[in-house]
Amino acid sequence: MSRIISYPYDDSIKAKDAWVGTDEASRQTKQYTAEALAEYLNISGSISIIGQMTYKYGTTPLNGIGTLAVFGGGPDIVAFSAVVKLT
Repeated sequence: MSRIISYPYDDSIKAKDAWVGTDEASRQTKQYTAEALAEYLNISGSISIIGQMTYKYGTTPLNGIGTLAVFGGGPDIVAFSAVVKLT
């Protein structure tokens, strides 16, 4: 295997670009895509801005911490200026 420094830099990262890493549980070497990493970071909330409050919007109240829904639920898109109550 070549030294890492011998590989060219790529400043144009795409969703299907991949790199090698180690699985935590099995300690096996695996490939990971940029897309999969982004999804993990978004779902896990591993990266956040100090003081930022993160919420998940749903069409019905989700009964969980950090969730919100327009009162009464429903799949219709509502202008934020028309919302009178959030749950």
